[in-house]
Amino acid sequence: MNTILPSFENITELNEHLTPFPNSDDIFVEHQSWLKEHFLPLISIDLGMLKEEWRGQVVYLLNPFEPIEGYIGESTHDFHNEFTGENWFAFRLTNDNRYEFLGNEGYFERSSIHQDSDMLDEEILEEYDEFIQESIQNYQLAQEYFAKTNKLVNIHTSKLDDKIDQENWLSDLGGALSEQYGNWVSSPKPPKAFLKELDDDKLAISYNGNPFYFIAGVPAYNYGCSGADWIVMLYEPISRIVLFTFDWS
Repeated sequence: MNTILPSFENITELNEHLTPFPNSDDIFVEHQSWLKEHFLPLISIDLGMLKEEWRGQVVYLLNPFEPIEGYIGESTHDFHNEFTGENWFAFRLTNDNRYEFLGNEGYFERSSIHQDSDMLDEEILEEYDEFIQESIQNYQLAQEYFAKTNKLVNIHTSKLDDKIDQENWLSDLGGALSEQYGNWVSSPKPPKAFLKELDDDKLAISYNGNPFYFIAGVPAYNYGCSGADWIVMLYEPISRIVLFTFDWS
């Protein structure tokens, strides 16, 4: 199977396939509505932009609130499974284009499951509250700027009545997975369900023998919020699994 998709870089213009700031209420399956407490949705992508037979399959690039430092899932090993691990987690895309999380709720440090544990003492909760509120406020400001300019604006350097510094909606969209190198390739290995192979500088990730495609990558800060230096989203179309990992400089 050919795992190379059309490649686009430094996307600053929207089209029918790209919808910024999607509504969290429309993303997650109903029985996992708690997922809204753990992510900011950046942009949705109709995969028909990359492959015609995928038209109508819509995936969502997400920025998790965790971690403040380290890797997501680093402190919740007891709640990992074959689809989740340090710096990796996966969803299944349902037929109605919603995400079903393939891990346990306890994978998230801020989960209500951990409220009475040492993991969430008062100091950590206060730090998270400040961190998350700042991310939400900056994200909302980016939304406000978009409503006025129809662009993704650098909220820290732009003044709407003076100058606008435009950010990329996506740094990379499609292309060969083997070309998408960064710290994430040598970070903690993927969860047990996924096979990562690196041979002669050729990278491949698969599930049940079926390859993942590289879909998109972008820094979290493009959208004004705190997060990874590069959010990496992969897709395996047979199982409809969407796999996330993160690059940290």
